[in-house]
Amino acid sequence: MLKVGTGQTRGLRSFEEVWPEKRLIVLKLLNQETVSQLEWQELFYGVHLVCLWDEKGAAKIYDCLRADIVDFIVHAQRKVQSQRGEQALLTTYIVEWRKFFTQSNYLPLPFRQLEQSLQFKVPTSSSTSASSSSAASTSANAASTSTAAGPSTSAAAAAGPTSSPPGGSSSGGNSSKKTNTDESIVRKLMLDSWNENIFRDIKDRLQESAMKIVHAERSGDAYDAQLVIGVRESYVNLCSNPEDKLQIYRENFEAAYLKATSAFYRLKTTEQQQANGVLAFMRYADAKLREEEARAKRYLEPSSYAVLAQTCVKVLVGDHMNTIIAECAALIKEYETEKLNLMFRLLDRVQDGVEPMLRDLESHIVTAGLADMLSASDIITQDSEKYVERLLELFNKFSSLVKYAFNDDPRFLTARDKAFKTVVNDTSVFKLELPTGLTNRGVKSVAPESKCPELLANYCDMLLRRTPLSKKLTSEQIDARLRDVLLVLKYVNNKDVFMRYHKVHLTRR
Repeated sequence: MLKVGTGQTRGLRSFEEVWPEKRLIVLKLLNQETVSQLEWQELFYGVHLVCLWDEKGAAKIYDCLRADIVDFIVHAQRKVQSQRGEQALLTTYIVEWRKFFTQSNYLPLPFRQLEQSLQFKVPTSSSTSASSSSAASTSANAASTSTAAGPSTSAAAAAGPTSSPPGGSSSGGNSSKKTNTDESIVRKLMLDSWNENIFRDIKDRLQESAMKIVHAERSGDAYDAQLVIGVRESYVNLCSNPEDKLQIYRENFEAAYLKATSAFYRLKTTEQQQANGVLAFMRYADAKLREEEARAKRYLEPSSYAVLAQTCVKVLVGDHMNTIIAECAALIKEYETEKLNLMFRLLDRVQDGVEPMLRDLESHIVTAGLADMLSASDIITQDSEKYVERLLELFNKFSSLVKYAFNDDPRFLTARDKAFKTVVNDTSVFKLELPTGLTNRGVKSVAPESKCPELLANYCDMLLRRTPLSKKLTSEQIDARLRDVLLVLKYVNNKDVFMRYHKVHLTRR
């Protein structure tokens, strides 16, 4: 079993005596060189001693640690900025960032005592004597618990961002559970130093290069998705703000991605419409919306999906609403259900986008319904069976349109019902003059009513009495037709007229 506090550290307590040796271990960790178990444990114990016995030791360690971290970052910065090609820049940055981020999960572990000393007052000498034994034991236990991180540091770093070091998180994702490492002062120092010394200087180049790769992918050219993913990971993991871990990502990468997306499709949509027409453009827009949803899952955080969807819908659909809607009435008239369904899916993504389609549907049902009834008025005015069959045929036709074009959406079902009610109660085909009870010079005035209630009552009587119609139907068929009557009756305004004629027929039976 290894003993903490052996070798040169024994009897040394001040910063000047302990830190020079321990600094070499820190530099090994930063450079991902192999650190032995003994060195790893000695680093824990050395930090503990300096923080406990040197009144200004914690501040001195922090300052020196910051200087070493900045030196390491400056060296990485030179490597990155020396790259001229865009892909070379991204590749080098991602390699350097992943190495650094991996160490940000390991390096804070030996400095827990430092963080306690910086957060609280350093104990006085009288209380130190009493607590030194237990404090040393705590530090030794911490070092022993974290021993696996020491010798395996180089291996873990080589494994890349998929390795999950003790007390840290993978650089490939965000953990909702806060750990000691996430809240570490040393880790915050590392991330903030990277942000201030390298990220701020080249973030515009990184974003521009990453967006060019995305542009190449959208254009069908060769691209390397891993470079964009690597840049995104650095933006996600770089923020040290515990209240908003995605702040840097959202203000930079997400903003650049949304801007590039909008600019790309603003140009492409104009080209598509001019070259292929509106109907082909709708297919293009639908395909690109689905394509961008899949692309977002590769390149963006889940919190960005809704924002990207809004951006894509605006530039692909919202900005072309008038042009798309102009085709709606003709498509409804021709019963182009497949094209209407595509239009519906697109416009339904826009707030109140389907309202013009609802108006076109209502207008078509009223116009087409009345035209159909007028064309057969000579027959249906004299034959209640033909009249009901005609109404049912129209209803089923309009219902089929709503089903296949608009997926039986409740808004379109309501529009169908409203328009069909207008057809059923229209007085231009039939007029039944009913007394209103008001007189004008002794003559009762009359109000025109639809003849629909009377014809429905006549049809019911034909089904319920022994007539040529009822004789050729089975009882099940008669029940089905009576249900059809109830379906039409639902749209009749004046149901009292129906009841009046129905009672007359009952008395005759």
